[in-house]
Amino acid sequence: MAWPKQHSGENRIGLSIGHRDTDNLITGNIIRLSKDNGLLFRPEQEPDSAGHRNRIESNKFIDNAPAGGTVIDIQGGTESITLLGN
Repeated sequence: MAWPKQHSGENRIGLSIGHRDTDNLITGNIIRLSKDNGLLFRPEQEPDSAGHRNRIESNKFIDNAPAGGTVIDIQGGTESITLLGN
């Protein structure tokens, strides 16, 4: 579980989820000013190792991906992601 915090600054990526990051609740965060992605689910070489079954709920994404990236980017074989109230 990711407890509420602020991810701010001019990083490329606000939060990055990948190798075996499964079954998490990510809630109550403020993610701002990330250049490419506010939240990235990374692709994995083996689909079973992707960040499956995560719940992304009640987060604030502010001014992310100004140069044409994506605020939430789900890549590779990632499955069963819930996005609610962001």
